[in-house]
Amino acid sequence: MNAKIFYLRLTKENLQQDENKLNEFLETVTIKKIATDFISGQTNFWTILLFFEEKTSGQDTSSSDKSKDINLTKDAKILYKSLQQWRTEKARQMSVPSFIIMNNISLTEIAKLKPQTIADLLKITGIGESKTAKYGTEILSIIKTV
Repeated sequence: MNAKIFYLRLTKENLQQDENKLNEFLETVTIKKIATDFISGQTNFWTILLFFEEKTSGQDTSSSDKSKDINLTKDAKILYKSLQQWRTEKARQMSVPSFIIMNNISLTEIAKLKPQTIADLLKITGIGESKTAKYGTEILSIIKTV
């Protein structure tokens, strides 16, 4: 297993460039584990430690719509897209990478299971007390409106 560190500088001049570098790298590898830390200082930034394996030739390395690869019903795909849009906007508001808000696995489970209560949300992989406290009401609202 390999490791690589990325820095996402939270400045208007650097954030998009740093995110692009990270996204380009993510298209070429299979992530095994992620560790993040927020560093505050003269320039605030996220450090992202990725443990990964190189993708084999049989794996998809395109940046195409990943929801197509997920086994979701038509309605669940619509919900998944809505959740992705919400996550992207929330990440922009908070100046953090999208995966800090919620990962794709959690969004997929929400789209499949359509939880109706905070207790149901707590059963979703990657969602605990903190995320339900921060985002639970918004997520449940999205589920009810889609």
